[in-house]
Amino acid sequence: LLHMRQLLAGSLKICAGDTISSHVLLPCLQRFHHQYPNIALEVVNRTSTESFDLIKSGSVDLAFVNTPASDEELQFQKVLDIHDIFVAGPNFWKLKNMSLDKKELITYPLIMLEQLSNSRKNIDRVFNRDGLRLSPAIELGSHDLLLEFARIGLGISCVIEEFSDLDTNPDLFEVKLNFPLPTRSIALCWSDALPLSPSAKEFKRMVFEK
Repeated sequence: LLHMRQLLAGSLKICAGDTISSHVLLPCLQRFHHQYPNIALEVVNRTSTESFDLIKSGSVDLAFVNTPASDEELQFQKVLDIHDIFVAGPNFWKLKNMSLDKKELITYPLIMLEQLSNSRKNIDRVFNRDGLRLSPAIELGSHDLLLEFARIGLGISCVIEEFSDLDTNPDLFEVKLNFPLPTRSIALCWSDALPLSPSAKEFKRMVFEK
């Protein structure tokens, strides 16, 4: 018990989806493992919605999730803001100097994340408010595949700007829209009903450390 309190032993179980794991979780884990190499790490790959049940059951200590999200049994603290954008490849070069409205955008083949993802639900709500329904030509479970499918000309993909690095990818460009997409965020999630282990408390502290 003394070793666990001093972070010389113990475990840490974290849940995150593919995209968050690559761009947010990995840098955090690298810092944590470098400082506390004796803590056993376990990463569970699930969607944000699935993460909530794992937190409440005590199967994982913490989860990185997409917001907006709400659950009265859970606590959420923002890690960073993210912005959804639509991108396309050379097959849609004619759109580069245009600005599309919602009705125009849905006439093109869209490539989106699966409907169960929080990211997709957020975009669906934007169109549903105007009575429009998104019917993607392709649905995927990977953010990186969204970029690749757009790059080879299969359609227009909805991606996260901060994780797309368009400056280094000349085959992709952002499709301009004449309507706003709401800013979202990635948050760290936990349950106050279940006590956090010393390792989980320290990881949480490090995530929000400047």
